[in-house]
Amino acid sequence: MTALQELLSISTPPLGPKTHADSIKDDDLKSLLATHNGFFSLENALWVFSDESLVNIPGHNHPEIQNWSRKYPKTGGVSHAFAVDAIGYPFFTSNQGILRMDLETGKFVRVAMDLEGWAARILKEYSRLTAWRLCHDWQDVHGPLPDGHRLFPKMPFVGGGEETVENMAAAPLVELISFYQELAQQIRDMPEGGEIEIRMVD
Repeated sequence: MTALQELLSISTPPLGPKTHADSIKDDDLKSLLATHNGFFSLENALWVFSDESLVNIPGHNHPEIQNWSRKYPKTGGVSHAFAVDAIGYPFFTSNQGILRMDLETGKFVRVAMDLEGWAARILKEYSRLTAWRLCHDWQDVHGPLPDGHRLFPKMPFVGGGEETVENMAAAPLVELISFYQELAQQIRDMPEGGEIEIRMVD
């Protein structure tokens, strides 16, 4: 069994209908979506987008997701945001492999060279790479994450916020994308000794 097959075996049924995923340029991602068109896994901590948006569940064709990488500078070679972890940090396909972006800073870290390697690391390091423990504990207190939502820190991590249930709230992913893009831009432009203005998602 491949790592992708093992990951799919512990995931939800496909979120979307059968598809050829013709809009997806990455061949491995296109093949994955043609096999299993989007899913949640690891108690909602991992969300792989379907090729098209569904009711309350945005997909690859949603403008915010489709243009995600373009909201940040120096993202040439980065293509599809295909999944997010529990706190909304996205995984991208790129010409350098599978990348994970820190939303508060806009910095990328390579997770694997391809989707099979990504799935293998997710299975091995699921708590670190998907914030599974935080998601599990938050849902124990508040119930399942609503469709299309991710957790976000009320006090951002870069501002000293902690990765605790008390500091986390749920918000629609498409709203968090704009919130984090603005925060990352403030961090990039902030002079030494400057302050960050935090406007919370309602």
